[in-house]
Amino acid sequence: NIGLTGGNDKATFNANLGYLSNQGIAITTGFKRLTFNLNGTLKVRDNVSVFGRMLFTNSVSNQVYSLGNIFFTSIAAPKTSKVYFEDGTLAPGLGRGLGNPLYHLPNRNDQSGTENLALSTGGRWDILPGLSFEPQLSLYRVTDEGRTFQPSFQNGAGPANLNTTRSATVTNSKWFQTQADAVLTYVKS
Repeated sequence: NIGLTGGNDKATFNANLGYLSNQGIAITTGFKRLTFNLNGTLKVRDNVSVFGRMLFTNSVSNQVYSLGNIFFTSIAAPKTSKVYFEDGTLAPGLGRGLGNPLYHLPNRNDQSGTENLALSTGGRWDILPGLSFEPQLSLYRVTDEGRTFQPSFQNGAGPANLNTTRSATVTNSKWFQTQADAVLTYVKS
């Protein structure tokens, strides 16, 4: 994380950039996040100031479909179960519940991600002593995406019981909000 802050009696700014990369509990899992924010104010006149703010976050996670199921399968699997075939490829085992946990761990296609963007700008005008006007315009956007893929697996003993349905899912959602405020305040004591 790195940040810069500065200013004088007319203008101030604050900028931050951050990056986080964590490994997950199960192998092949993890979480990455990039954040950036920028804030600034500018005094245009003695009684007028403006500001701007931006916040951006992008995160990606690669998670298992069920941590409990992965670890339970690892503990409950017979010690004689086949993890790899003779050619070196992973053996699927009997589904996600009793199958080879290594086979059912996520790959880079099993990711979900979120992107957030928040922007706002506004100002303050001190019209008269005790009377001020503060307009502000804001925009907020969230985008989510998720992908999962279930490889084929044994649905019983023998190669004739191979389930090759291999379900895949993709989810997308976008949320967008704008807001405009104009506040006129009068205070007299």
